[in-house]
Amino acid sequence: MEQPNVDALARRIERMEHQIRRWKTLGIAAVAALGLVALLAGPDGRDAKAEEAKEYNITLPPEIFRGAAAQSAGEIRTRRVILVDKEGKARGRLQVSETGTPSLELFGPGGQTQAALAVKGSGSPRLVLYDKLGRVLWRAP
Repeated sequence: MEQPNVDALARRIERMEHQIRRWKTLGIAAVAALGLVALLAGPDGRDAKAEEAKEYNITLPPEIFRGAAAQSAGEIRTRRVILVDKEGKARGRLQVSETGTPSLELFGPGGQTQAALAVKGSGSPRLVLYDKLGRVLWRAP
């Protein structure tokens, strides 16, 4: 009688682990999408300006930042993008490290990292959320 209960419990744990993996993946995708929206929207939700792009060593024609042309721009290639607020203070960074690891970091008002999303060298994703003091609140995996 003990064996069926153990098997049922093992199946239930397996289903729960599968659901947790699915939620982690969805969470990482949501944070990445939110970061991409913030990146494309520019500071304060306004269209980004060509001058702001030049400040970060990205050379783009000004037409890319105007209306319908922004939607037809095929791609922008760079190794690093710094997101700034209206005062010019860094609030986020999207980059690829020297070792080829892509990451997105979002900074709090004090300039400390509050959220970080990265793909490790092994190809596995990592999401870390920090409190105001820089301590890890949550990490996956």
